[in-house]
Amino acid sequence: MRRSRALLVAPLSVLTLAACGGSGPLTQSQFVSEANNICKSSSQASVAVPQPSVSSSLISPAQGDLPAIAAFLGKQVGILQNTVSQLKQLGTPPSMRSAWSQALAAIQKSVDDATSAQSAAHAGDIAGYTTALGRVVEDGPAIDQSVTSFGATACSSSAAGGSPSPSPAH
Repeated sequence: MRRSRALLVAPLSVLTLAACGGSGPLTQSQFVSEANNICKSSSQASVAVPQPSVSSSLISPAQGDLPAIAAFLGKQVGILQNTVSQLKQLGTPPSMRSAWSQALAAIQKSVDDATSAQSAAHAGDIAGYTTALGRVVEDGPAIDQSVTSFGATACSSSAAGGSPSPSPAH
C-alpha cells in the first residue's frame, strides 16, 4: 500500500505548492526561488495528509474504499487549489513568461483532473475515479517538463520523491 500511495501522491505533490508573495518585483532568480519554495512546502503538506486505509489500493480500489479515498483526495485537492492560488500570486516572471504560463496551465489541468477523481470517488463511481486518476498521472510529465524548463526543479515529480507513472502495486 505504501507504493500505491507514493504513486498517487507524487503527481499530486507536484501540484501542491504553497508560499508567501513578495513586496515588489522579483528578479528571475528570486521568482524561481519562490516557486521552488512553494513546491517544497506544498509537497510536505501533501505528504503529511494521512493515507486512507483501503482494502485494495488507491490505484484500483474496491467500491467500499471510495469514501475514504474521496476524503483523502478532498484534502489533497484543497492543498492543490491553494497552491495554484499562491503560484499565481507570484505574478508574472521577469522573463520566460511563456514557460511560466505553460507550467501554470499544466498544473491547473492536473488540479482539475484531481478534482474530477475526488468527485467520482465521492459519488462511488469507480470507473470515473480510475479514469480521472489516470489523467492525473498522465499530467505528471507535462508538469515536469514545463516546471523544469522554467527552472522550478523542486516542482517536478522527481523532486517530490515519486514517479508520475502508476503500477499495479497494492
